Amino acid sequence: MSELQSLCCLAGINFQKLSKKELILFEALFFARLYDALKELYRVQYAIYFKLIKLTKETENTMLEANIMRFIIEDILTSGEYNLQGIAYYTKLPEDVICEVIAGNNATPSAVLFKRIVSLHAEVRQPLYQDIIKKILGD
Repeated sequence: MSELQSLCCLAGINFQKLSKKELILFEALFFARLYDALKELYRVQYAIYFKLIKLTKETENTMLEANIMRFIIEDILTSGEYNLQGIAYYTKLPEDVICEVIAGNNATPSAVLFKRIVSLHAEVRQPLYQDIIKKILGD
């Protein structure tokens, strides 16, 4: 069973009744909700920093959007389960690409890279993602 099929089952949706287009739209909607949940998670994590430098909500959003991928990669590295080479291997991308994101030189990575990084992060931080999925499906 694919990740998308599993997600549909968790949401109580019979994926077999959905067209391919509907499945793609469901996945996109879920991914957008997941992105928002991760952004809020990091907003809480960096709340003291934001307060110290007196950022507006709009500036916080810009900062979070520019750095969310970097925060996720750093969290994967901090877990100790993967090193830079392991992340590059898992995402099937050169280490240089991952390094550019970590260094802040690529604040707008591709959706494919983001999806692969989030999938790896979900593997490393399973309880976190289980909670996020429950919140998303509860909305």
